[in-house]
Amino acid sequence: MSNQVNQIMIYLFRGKRLDNNEWEYGSIFHYADRVWITCGMFFSGDNKEIVHIDRFEVDPKTVRMYTGHIDKNGKEIFEGDKVILDNTEMEIQWYVTNSRFLFRNRARNAYHDVTVEACFKCEVIGTIHD
Repeated sequence: MSNQVNQIMIYLFRGKRLDNNEWEYGSIFHYADRVWITCGMFFSGDNKEIVHIDRFEVDPKTVRMYTGHIDKNGKEIFEGDKVILDNTEMEIQWYVTNSRFLFRNRARNAYHDVTVEACFKCEVIGTIHD
């Protein structure tokens, strides 16, 4: 018997629609300098072809990735979210150099790791796009 834990990485994105400025959640699709969030894939009975995909064109500047964490209220935390942690407003940022998400305290120009424990203590209060 193996002691391994099977984990599934969820790649979830969100972006603001161009037609109504509402958030959409799903997979990301780029084509010809345009970006869509796609959701609702349905397959034919034999699973050989996709028969329906909902897609919404979004503002590329608003597209952000899900961190894989939730806040103390069970809300999904995305890159670009503003959160309160230990009575301090912070922003979630992705750092390519370190390949990880970090809390950024803009007032102090300080950074903290996004950990499960910290996320369970924080609360999402908005986004940098609000």
